[in-house]
This record gives sequence, C-alpha cells and structure tokens, in this order.
Amino acid sequence: MAHLVFVHGVNVRKNPQDDSYEEGEQRRDAAFRDIAFRGTDVTFYNPYWGEFGAPTTYQSLDLGGDQALGDLGGGGLFGDAVADIDEQSLSGSKLLACARDDFSATVNSLTVVLNEPNSEIYDPELAIELADYLLSLESNLAEEMEQSGGSRVSVPAWLSDHALTNDEQFLLRLDQEANYARGQEQVSLSIRGALAKAGWWLTDRAADVAGGAVANAARNLTPKLAVFLGDAFIYLNNESNPESPRFKIQKVVLDAIIKAAKAAKADGSPLILLGHSMGANILYDMLKSPEVIEAVEQELDAPFGADLFMTVGTQVGLFEELKLFGDKHASKPAMCEYWWHVYNEMDVLSFGASGIFEDVIQFECNTNANIINAHTAYFTSPVFQRRLNKRLGHLGIVS
Repeated sequence: MAHLVFVHGVNVRKNPQDDSYEEGEQRRDAAFRDIAFRGTDVTFYNPYWGEFGAPTTYQSLDLGGDQALGDLGGGGLFGDAVADIDEQSLSGSKLLACARDDFSATVNSLTVVLNEPNSEIYDPELAIELADYLLSLESNLAEEMEQSGGSRVSVPAWLSDHALTNDEQFLLRLDQEANYARGQEQVSLSIRGALAKAGWWLTDRAADVAGGAVANAARNLTPKLAVFLGDAFIYLNNESNPESPRFKIQKVVLDAIIKAAKAAKADGSPLILLGHSMGANILYDMLKSPEVIEAVEQELDAPFGADLFMTVGTQVGLFEELKLFGDKHASKPAMCEYWWHVYNEMDVLSFGASGIFEDVIQFECNTNANIINAHTAYFTSPVFQRRLNKRLGHLGIVS
C-alpha cells in the first residue's frame, strides 16, 4: 500500500459543461496505478485548487487577428481526427532523423501519442510495449539513475543500418525490434495502423513545430502562459486572511496532506507528495512553512514525515532564484526523506533545481517532442511511468 498526494498545476479547471477534469484525473490515476505502482495498492488524494486560481479568459489575448487562440480547457493532443494514411505520408525521413539524434525522446513521443484517449490512434497496449522495449535497452539502471536519470539511451545498432532511409522503414523496424524483445516469433511485415498514424501525426504536426514554425507555436502557448502567470500571481499574493486565494489554495492542499498522512500512519505505508507545475511550487512553499507542518503534526499527534517529495515540470528553481519563497532555506523539506525533481527540455515551463537547492536529485525526462504539449505530457507517458516504477522499486515503495 502507498498513499500519493497529487497537487495539480496551472490551467486546470473543472468545466460544468463536460467531465474533462474528472476524466483527466481518472486517466492519470489509472496510469499511476497500472504502471508506476504496478503490483502495489495505492490510494490517491487529488486536491483541486483551480477554482481559486486566476481567470482563464483575458481581453489582452485578443490581438485582433484571425488566428484562433484555441481552447483553454486542455482538450489533449488532437484537435481533429487523424486523416487516412496514404502511401506518401511516411515517405520522408523527419522521424528517422529525430530517432538517430535522440532515440529515447522519439520513441517516448510515440508512446505519448499512442496513449492519448479519444483519438483514432489510441492504443495503450502498443504504447506500453514500446515503453518496455525502450527501457529494455538500458543496460544499467542504477548507473543511469546516478548519471542522467536514465532518460536517454544509446542509439540502437539497427538504427545505423543504411538501408533505413525513410520513416515508414524506421517504424516497421521499430515495431519488429519491439516484438523481438518480447520474444514474439511472428513479426508482421507491415506497420500496425496505430503506430503508422502516430508517426504520421508527429511528422506532420510536431516536427513542423520543431522545424521552424516558431511564431505559431509561441502564439498557441500564449493563452496557457497567461493562465500560468495568473495562477502564480494569485498564489504569491501574501495575504494571509481566510478570504484570500492563497489561504484557500493552501487549505485545500493541507486537508489532502493531513488525510493522506493519517492513512499512511495508520497502515504504516509510504507517503508520496507530488506536485506538477505550480502545484510543486505550492507544495514546496507549504512544506517549508513551520505553521503548515505544525498544523499537520497537531492532527497526527505525531511527527510528520514523507517518504518522497516529487516536483515535476515546475518553476521551483526559478522561483527560488527570484526569492519568491521569501527567506526560506533553499533545501529539501526536512520531513521528506527524498526529493526528486523532474524536468523536460521541451517543456518551456519547467526549470532546473540542481545547484539551487540542497539535497535534491534531478532527472531529465523527455516526454514529448511537441513543444505545445510537453508541459502536460509527463503523466500520460508510459515511459515516464515505467521509469518511475523502477525508481520507486529501488526505494522499496513498490514491490
């Protein structure tokens, strides 16, 4: 048994018109349960503080042009249905070039696309199969954890085959190699449909972003950045009265921490505190507050401790350098046994923490080659979840 408190980040809002928030929470919990905590019972605590955050629409976003600003609800990777794949769709070599440059990030990107629900591409079993193949290439997990977090693997020898000249050949060979790794004797001579469509989507859309459509990418990011700034400023307001957004946000998170800590104490199970984006900043700020810790310990009638503190895709390092946390000592919260910090180079809202804080272990994890969705792709990535499972196993948190 384990207990996991997940504090969400910016731009997360419940929508009375649909169940997108609830569905997203369920998918995230399922990924943790089925992959990261596989074989270990886990109870989730998901405090929702979005109702106290900033507005999600701003007049300043309307620049008067004809470019759509997009849906702030975070509807996922796919705005339209994926077109039929014709024989010319994968004749280029963009994906192959990406794989030869960074095999881990490329395969990881494919797993993220394959794990996106409500699309023609959705194939979670294939996503996990590719994730397992990628992790099987890591010869020494413990060494990679020390050196780079195991987020990259060497380019496999078969990628150097000069007979591979286009994306279709790359995807077919990748599919075959993943099957070989699983001990499958029969290997298809054609690419599975979902994998072909995932490759097409990456080359047709994500590769265009990476290849130079910077203005369009920046404009698509602007609404998300606006809400990020709003949520951050709302929280960082130093008002301490019970009517302030900061107080209300902390109260919601504090209640979840107390509930999880009591349950962990009762059954002697590990407690994990995980924050994504602004949620990580909130968690760090609270865990460094003597008043917050005192409140938890009064409820527990015992010292408060957590086995693991995780900050993912967050600005905690930047906020500390700007001294937005006040005069708190820049170090691992004392009641947490370990602090893991995860960033993604393609995530423009994630920053480093190593060298800024004491006793933090930093990992790189490239979850998606698409700059637009990199900030939200961590927890839907089977590769991220598989790697987390390995690390949790080393700590003895999962069996």
